[in-house]
Amino acid sequence: MGMIKMIDDLITSKTEVTRLFGFYKNLDSIKEILKTDFEIASQWENWYKVDGVWYFYKPYRTKNQFFNELIGSELAKHFSLDAVEYKIASKEFSYSDISDIDEECRTIYGIMSENFKDKSLRYYDSKVMKYECNQNHHIALEILNILKSSCSEELARDVVKLTVLDFYMQQQDRRANMLFTIDKDEYVRLCKIFDFERSFQKTEPSYRNSILRMNLDDYNTLQILRHDDMFQEEFNRLMEIDMNAIIKNVKNKYHLALAKDFLETYYSHDKTMKKMVKEYKII
Repeated sequence: MGMIKMIDDLITSKTEVTRLFGFYKNLDSIKEILKTDFEIASQWENWYKVDGVWYFYKPYRTKNQFFNELIGSELAKHFSLDAVEYKIASKEFSYSDISDIDEECRTIYGIMSENFKDKSLRYYDSKVMKYECNQNHHIALEILNILKSSCSEELARDVVKLTVLDFYMQQQDRRANMLFTIDKDEYVRLCKIFDFERSFQKTEPSYRNSILRMNLDDYNTLQILRHDDMFQEEFNRLMEIDMNAIIKNVKNKYHLALAKDFLETYYSHDKTMKKMVKEYKII
């Protein structure tokens, strides 16, 4: 049995699923309407207009990646981060579209999120904003100081929140999925958080995104984490995560069927990461 069919195990008769047909092919129009670049539009070709609203659709081949997106959005709320809201969607594919599709399974499930880009704002990644961190072994605290002094404490705090959240989830793909907005008054904010699929695969004492990099085996890193008020607040918030409640919220919201053995990955990950925080005496 191919991996594609595995997601069917999570879907129930009560799960609300948006059925998608075709995709929007006018890439130049997408670029202007959605304020995205041509590379993203041409790479994915997954833009859909449903009831007058634009959505980005991501099909998934494994149920862990699928569920990671849903649970990641819920965890972001725990850290008071603004994240995209997902809807479950599906699309019918022909056998010729995907070579490894099961003969009896032509429906591919995925998630879709409403386009969040505001035409009154400008969007940049960390490299363009010159926040890129080049240090390999420990947190670059000076980056946080730059954020506080040149932008705002709000931005610095949100970056710390996201860093601790992604460290907990062990998110492996934040470097390319971290955007900033600038309004007409030149005020910089962290953009809505999106893309959680590459999570819960590792439990390592190191983590990096495009701004901060940390290694808990580095003495300087631990000193910063132990004495910085922002990091202390967010690591305490990490320890307060109730994984059972998080999973229950996701299950009830989307009416999913979640087997005990499937959920064990998430409960085990939660215990391991919290144990790591204690062993390194971060808080």
